[in-house]
Amino acid sequence: MKPATLNAIRLHEEVNLLEFFEHSLNLKAINNLMAFKERESPDNFLPFYMRGYYLPVSQAFGGKLYAVCHDVASGLGFADGAIEFYVSNSPNMNATSITSSQQDHAHVIVFNRALLERVSEDQIRFGIGHEVGHIIFDHSYASRVIGFVYPDGSLVPPIMNKLYDLWGKLCEISCDRVGLLASGSIQSSVQALFRISSGLEEKYFDLTYDSLVQLA
Repeated sequence: MKPATLNAIRLHEEVNLLEFFEHSLNLKAINNLMAFKERESPDNFLPFYMRGYYLPVSQAFGGKLYAVCHDVASGLGFADGAIEFYVSNSPNMNATSITSSQQDHAHVIVFNRALLERVSEDQIRFGIGHEVGHIIFDHSYASRVIGFVYPDGSLVPPIMNKLYDLWGKLCEISCDRVGLLASGSIQSSVQALFRISSGLEEKYFDLTYDSLVQLA
């Protein structure tokens, strides 16, 4: 599967808001300037920073997690080494993706320790797919610029802040769809969403797709 083909499951409303940001903030020009600065500054080479602070999920060390990560990335159209995976010693149940602006540098996905401790292999497939979705749809294309233009988040104009918040929620839904595709199981995806958002274990609940729909 080629990453570009996944645009078919991307929310149209998200794409429309991205076009609004493109015209309002001139995203392409600012991204090009930021990419030039990164190319000219070796100290900004992301993998060097990541390896200094996080545990790399390498082939020699990563075991089953490495195999699952690369199976999902390959299934979504990424060559081996195109995405580097790391683990952070964080108690927050989350993961983060960082899209590289340089074609010859790998993208990065970081799993927090708490996430890996509390999800099953089927559920982590959903989480990996979700984060790969952010890379495929290049959500950092807008978020990097907004963070650059408004380094103090409190100075973002109210209407822009509301639209950006809405766009962020739509991005999450688009990536959940990629996560579902990576998981291949609606049940595992529902359980992963519940556990990541609530921090609770599903063994305390009658958690099925039907029950979650009724809850929503």
